[in-house]
Amino acid sequence: TDLIMPSLNRLTGTLPSELRHLRHLKRIFIHKNKGLRGTIPTELGELSELRMIALMDNALTGTIPQEFSSLERLERVLLDSNGLTGDTAEGALDWIEGKANLIHLSVGFNNIIGTLPESIGGLTSLELLSLSDNGLHGPLPTSIGALKSLKFLALDDNSLTGDLAVLGKLSNLTQLYLESNPFGESNATVVTETFLSGLERLRHVDLSNCSLSGRVPSHLIGTNYAELEVLDLSLNSLEGELVLPSKDEYAAAWNESGFGSTLSYLSLGSNHIGGTIPTEIGLFGNLTVLDLSRNSFVSAANSTKGGGIPSELGDLLSLEVLFLGENNFDEWYLPDFFQDMSKLTELSLRSSSLVWVVPHWIGELTGLQLLDLGDNDLTGTVPSEIGDLSNLVVLFLDGNRFKGDIDSAGFQGLPSIDVLRVQNNEFTGDAIEVCRRGMSRFVSDCGSAPGKSDGEVMCRCCTACCLDDEDKDAACGELGMDVTFNGMWEYGYSRVSWEFDDGPVAPP
Repeated sequence: TDLIMPSLNRLTGTLPSELRHLRHLKRIFIHKNKGLRGTIPTELGELSELRMIALMDNALTGTIPQEFSSLERLERVLLDSNGLTGDTAEGALDWIEGKANLIHLSVGFNNIIGTLPESIGGLTSLELLSLSDNGLHGPLPTSIGALKSLKFLALDDNSLTGDLAVLGKLSNLTQLYLESNPFGESNATVVTETFLSGLERLRHVDLSNCSLSGRVPSHLIGTNYAELEVLDLSLNSLEGELVLPSKDEYAAAWNESGFGSTLSYLSLGSNHIGGTIPTEIGLFGNLTVLDLSRNSFVSAANSTKGGGIPSELGDLLSLEVLFLGENNFDEWYLPDFFQDMSKLTELSLRSSSLVWVVPHWIGELTGLQLLDLGDNDLTGTVPSEIGDLSNLVVLFLDGNRFKGDIDSAGFQGLPSIDVLRVQNNEFTGDAIEVCRRGMSRFVSDCGSAPGKSDGEVMCRCCTACCLDDEDKDAACGELGMDVTFNGMWEYGYSRVSWEFDDGPVAPP
């Protein structure tokens, strides 16, 4: 017997204790009913035939019943996204002990606190373990290495610490989500050439914002991790140079095992990685997201003004997101090979020493939703072709030397524009037509306040104004934003929103 309630059917009230009378009940599935509140009935522990308890995305509270310990046939427990509480020091997870048949344990997005118990190593059939977004702390138990069947491990957004070497025996692991835990604090985990060795079946690795130090683990992007699709090591303190397989090594791996890189998402942003961007990056033709921003990359020796980055980047025609800003490049022009990257939806080259003008071909990148060319030394007028970017939602041109009438710069022709930052430039005139776009955020050099005449631009609709004078207007540069591409596995590593101090902006 199964009890299945489809999602979003507006159930209200509490789970009745009378469920204990359904003696042959094998599966309970009640999903996405925020009117379903109260505690999980302890009487469920009397249903000895139960194989699955799935109560995700409801409004359940209280602790997970210790009576679950008597459910010897239990295979799947899914309790994500409720308001469940408990402290492992007081037995909140004691009920898992001896659950040799348990395949799927998912209790993420609740309020379970404490350390992970050693008893977790007894779940020898476990294939999926998710305890994301709780209040767990302390090191991973050494017994976790006994989970030989584990394929999916999500412990992200907790306060876990310690050495990740305990994961080295999980040879069947394919998805590893540990982001936003301080594993690297006190050098407990230092990235070396053996980091995550033995886990060659990995497809997704997210260790962003984990306080990791050491050398950038180029070996993870090598030919030994042939199935790797997602690698996110952003927001750490990794150093060294990025070294990728040479064309000959790549070819040899192809001839020997049919290796062809499946890597589609590579985020190394906000580290301390130096050297040049390797030309071999062009071999990774399946990349859709590449973030190398906020590092210490430099231009190649003897590079021309258009050669701050390798031309081989132009071979990545599947790229949808490219972030290269805030590195240490020499002055360079926007290279023409960007013109062929027709799948781009986000391009950020903020503070990357760009000079000269924005080329007219920028209007051919019609898929762009975000374009950030801020804090460079671009000059001249904004090409009118920018008005062809019909999908553009966020445009940053602030901190350059653009000039001309603001109402003739093409901004008024952007049908989807919602965020426009053009302050600290040399624009003039009255933004009458641009204001008709009804943007949620518009910043220009409009003086002391919108509608005032003491700025270079007259703007009655601006949400913030700048005086274009650093001495008088220090706060203008502090208008908060974070448009970095911090993908999350829960959303398939797609863009969820662009973050601003006063709230997010969602893509179309």
